Amino acid sequence: MANKKKSDMVVKSNTLVKASYHLDLCEIRLLDMALAELSEYGEEEKHLTTLPDFIEIRADDYAELYSVTKQQAYTALREASERLFNRYFTYQVKAEHYPSFHEERKARWVGEIGYIKEQGVVTLCFTKALVELAGRFKIGVGGHTRYHVEQKAPLTSIYAHRLYE
Repeated sequence: MANKKKSDMVVKSNTLVKASYHLDLCEIRLLDMALAELSEYGEEEKHLTTLPDFIEIRADDYAELYSVTKQQAYTALREASERLFNRYFTYQVKAEHYPSFHEERKARWVGEIGYIKEQGVVTLCFTKALVELAGRFKIGVGGHTRYHVEQKAPLTSIYAHRLYE
């Protein structure tokens, strides 16, 4: 397993920022917490073979960060993970065999989810496409949004989250 550096930094490509406009508040909060976990890995470590299979998000941490009760956190995490599992986003890449064209692709936010009720833990397995569009990839190249999870935590409106990003 790669060595992790503690951080609460979220780094998203602007493609993911735009795609998240279709998510609700709890989904965005869950995704922010999970992406902060992902960003703890250095760019050289961001390969599907070195990343953890699942990222764990604890209801206790969610409750503390977003100032909700533990019961509200349990419910929010479980329901948000279920919705994220069923959602997809679209993005464009240069077409491999047609370099002057773009290929439109669809990808799921997460490939697998789990919930450990007794521990109040949600587990998420990111898709390859999401990992490539998130984290600390291509910092300095442009087209990415960076912020600390705690900076957005007080925001309670989906529109405030959109404006912030």
